Amino acid sequence: ARILLIGNQEERVEASAHEFYVILKSRLTASEEILGPAQAPLFKLRGKFRWQVLLKYKSSVRAHALLQEGLEQYRTRFARGVRIEVDMDPQSLV
Repeated sequence: ARILLIGNQEERVEASAHEFYVILKSRLTASEEILGPAQAPLFKLRGKFRWQVLLKYKSSVRAHALLQEGLEQYRTRFARGVRIEVDMDPQSLV
């Protein structure tokens, strides 16, 4: 899964990507792997900054639950000014 964080303020987007990474990392099992956070290939698009986190998983049911829990925790603590887009089956990382 590709988790893309987008916002107007570069520092806030980067910090949010790191926070979301930490939230997901704390919930991983041995069959899951998280990569990033890193600048998205199109780092700045239409005036918005973009960072990404990649989640590798074997069970889509487990991945959905993991992301749901992570997004709920993230929204209660860090969500101001940063939009999150999740693509469960990215065909491209651009």
